[in-house]
Amino acid sequence: MQSQLLQRLSEELVGREASQALSNLQKTIVQGRSTTELGFDKSVDSEAHRNHLFKPVAEVTPGFKKQLQIALHPLNEHLQVLNKSKDQFFTATTHVQAQARLIEKEIRDQFRRFHQFLQEEEQARLRALREEEQQKRRSLQDKLDEVNREIEALLETITETQKQMKAADASFLLQYKVAKEKVLRCPLVEAPQMGSGALMDQAKHLGNLGFNIWRNMKDLFQFYPVILDPNTAHSNFILSRTLDNVKFKERQMFPENPERFQWDRVLGSEGFNSGTHKWEVEVSSEDYWSVGVVSESVQRKGPINKGVWEICLLDGQYHAISLPKHDKTLS
Repeated sequence: MQSQLLQRLSEELVGREASQALSNLQKTIVQGRSTTELGFDKSVDSEAHRNHLFKPVAEVTPGFKKQLQIALHPLNEHLQVLNKSKDQFFTATTHVQAQARLIEKEIRDQFRRFHQFLQEEEQARLRALREEEQQKRRSLQDKLDEVNREIEALLETITETQKQMKAADASFLLQYKVAKEKVLRCPLVEAPQMGSGALMDQAKHLGNLGFNIWRNMKDLFQFYPVILDPNTAHSNFILSRTLDNVKFKERQMFPENPERFQWDRVLGSEGFNSGTHKWEVEVSSEDYWSVGVVSESVQRKGPINKGVWEICLLDGQYHAISLPKHDKTLS
């Protein structure tokens, strides 16, 4: 029974603290071989146990329970840690789903604008094509009608004159003078010429077509040199749909991912390690704001004590701040 009890306790207790408590329990029981053993019956009487001291179960049980409770303490603490981790992963999973839906909606909205623009651009260009085609065809048709009228007039004169020439000699001679005068009076109008620009301006419609469409399309959208990273934003920060501006609002439930600041900060999505950089930042009329740069290794959790260079408005005064501590009031 002693061996079975030790085996069950060994299977249930884990960890360094649990092993230590089990070792203490083993020592208590093993010592019974010379001085004390677990007794389950007050009337034990055998040669093997004649020199041993027996105690009632009710007397020894509380002590063993206390030792087990001590051994369980680190397990309960670790269970709390795991439950907290579980909650964090669940929150992160829910947040990822919400992020995916938001990103999908924004992508669809942007492409809907693209598609609408491209459809309108296509219709406008085809409309311009049809208008030019109609104008060019109408102009050419006018020239063609003019030539046809001249041809008909000449054919009429030629046909009538040739008919008279086939008449009998006497009849021909009688009509000769009139026919000759008619032929001589027939005007020889200069044939219409095809002027420049009579054909379609194919180069205008097709030249750099894709580039011209893209150039018109980019005017629909604004380029932002700094895009904020929502995964670094403090939970009181609300980023715009275009990720180019931020507002301070009521605290939100965000996952405590390693990138997120515990303080009121948010980073741009891209960093740099060299060169000269400048930005134009529009700030509101709030009592406090700060803008600057931080090192990549800046502390995200807990106090920030290094790797920060910023200017800020605080209590109506502008300050230039760098950490490690250096604060200069600006005039």
